[in-house]
Amino acid sequence: MLKHVVVWNVKEPKAENIGILKETFLEMKGNIPAVLDVTVGETVDSPYSSRDFVLMTSHENYEKLEEYQKHPYHQGVLAKVVPLLQDKASIDFIE
Repeated sequence: MLKHVVVWNVKEPKAENIGILKETFLEMKGNIPAVLDVTVGETVDSPYSSRDFVLMTSHENYEKLEEYQKHPYHQGVLAKVVPLLQDKASIDFIE
């Protein structure tokens, strides 16, 4: 299984924007066939964290990740959330 992990810092107002992010990202499951699972979370108060928010999606393989990236629903999600985010970092790995 391929995991796609993206972390960001969230623009102000953080609490409000994090709520929007959680709701929006979780709605991808069931609306994008190439997405097997979606996990989201906000940072805890820790000196080891360098970002505010994480999204992790699960896909059968790299081809399904590509389908997800190009899916019209995902494009709509990006249009909604990109203005709320900054300082992106990402990684893909096989579990």
